Amino acid sequence: MVLSKSLGFMNGGSRSDKEHRIYVMSVISEVIDKNDFKWTKEIGEAMIVMACQEMIAESSIDHKWQEASSKILISMARIAPKKVATELLEYLPANTPPHYFVIKTLADFAYSYR
Repeated sequence: MVLSKSLGFMNGGSRSDKEHRIYVMSVISEVIDKNDFKWTKEIGEAMIVMACQEMIAESSIDHKWQEASSKILISMARIAPKKVATELLEYLPANTPPHYFVIKTLADFAYSYR
């Protein structure tokens, strides 16, 4: 329930204060890391998409904000590694440099689950 409510907040139409969004994303990653429970495939996929969108929402680097979304993806990779990798690889455009946090998250993913 916490995850679905948090996901609803993050996907809601309003763009709330970044600090609040960072806090909610930190709670999400803690819940994923600390609990071993079943959830629907739809919530897992929506969580991965939301984290990717948050991570690349701005081309500039805001370490706290983008690191919080990156941590969600690394936590989700324990549960759905193929989906996380596929989603991240979609943000590697041809002939243009990718977003810094896409590369960093892929590296952290590879390191964490080697």
